[in-house]
Amino acid sequence: MSVAGTYSFEKNENFDAFLKALGAKEERVQKMCAAKPTMEVSLSGNQLKFASKGDDSSENIITIGSPSKFKLAGGLELDVTLTQSGSKFTGTLSKGAKSGNVTVDFTATQCIESFNFGDLSCKRVYNRN
Repeated sequence: MSVAGTYSFEKNENFDAFLKALGAKEERVQKMCAAKPTMEVSLSGNQLKFASKGDDSSENIITIGSPSKFKLAGGLELDVTLTQSGSKFTGTLSKGAKSGNVTVDFTATQCIESFNFGDLSCKRVYNRN
């Protein structure tokens, strides 16, 4: 299954608590949780590209198997290392001394991002256009 495509935001689950744990200020948390971005994804060799478009936009390129910087649309920056198994990407994320796990799963109809950070879990779901 191809991961490449355009995805429209459907819902967040506990995203506000995740952003607060990363150190986002309340005003930024509210804005990011209210946003309904469109995400364009492409995969070329070992380069996974995410381009988020909306009120705030961001673009990230993750090198599969290597530590990469990932900047959220709100300006928060994480260190991410992903591995690939078919249309599923798993790995670690960190911000300072805090760390967690991330899974990005592409299905025929959705992209589901799942994050575990300390005791927190959150999910972002996008529908494939």
